[in-house]
Amino acid sequence: MATPQLEQDWRDKQWTKAQQELFNRVLLAVLLIGLGVWIGSLLFAGDNGYAVNIYTEILSIGVTVGLLNYLAERRSLREYKEQLVRNAGSRAHDTALSAIDEMRKRGWLINDEEQLLKGATLSKANLSGANLSEVDLSGASLYEIDLSNADLSQANLSGVDLGVANLSGASLFGANLNNARLLGTDLSSAILVSVDLSDAMLGDTEFNEETMLPDGIYWSPELTTFDLSERFGVIFDDFSIADE
Repeated sequence: MATPQLEQDWRDKQWTKAQQELFNRVLLAVLLIGLGVWIGSLLFAGDNGYAVNIYTEILSIGVTVGLLNYLAERRSLREYKEQLVRNAGSRAHDTALSAIDEMRKRGWLINDEEQLLKGATLSKANLSGANLSEVDLSGASLYEIDLSNADLSQANLSGVDLGVANLSGASLFGANLNNARLLGTDLSSAILVSVDLSDAMLGDTEFNEETMLPDGIYWSPELTTFDLSERFGVIFDDFSIADE
């Protein structure tokens, strides 16, 4: 069975191969047109209207080929982006991280026109240690996702369902968790400094004494649900805070 990295490499090669084949076909078409024009100029050298007709035909064909090439490239690129998003939702750690790295390298994570993970389905994905800083994940499905030790600083997680998700050791400095659902979420050892937790719903949410709260203070067993609600505006859904 192929490893996740080999599968990703194969997909990349397939995409590159498809682009190369398209280029070769367009090049062949141009060469054939050029050959036809040259032969026609020899056969109909005395026809004064021939050059005009040829020019018109070449222009028409050139525009058509260019448009078809443009559309094909856009389709291939769209399919490649969709594949990367699917890979990011993989339970295979290497596959998921490779997809995230590729999207960030190409500027498809935080670019205002891209933001490929906004609204993405990433439930149960293994994105442990991923660099998702400044990424807009609003509308994404993140239920039971593994984001342990991930960098989510300045990320937008507004309204996201992070139920039963693993965010242990994650850095969420300055992230937006407004109205997020954190039922059964593991926040042990997470950094929540400057995080917006207003109207976030907690229930069986796990903290430990290494969890740094939005005000820079470490969580402690003495903190009550009332304390957290008053200080950070969170909402509780009939639960008890779990600690080890």
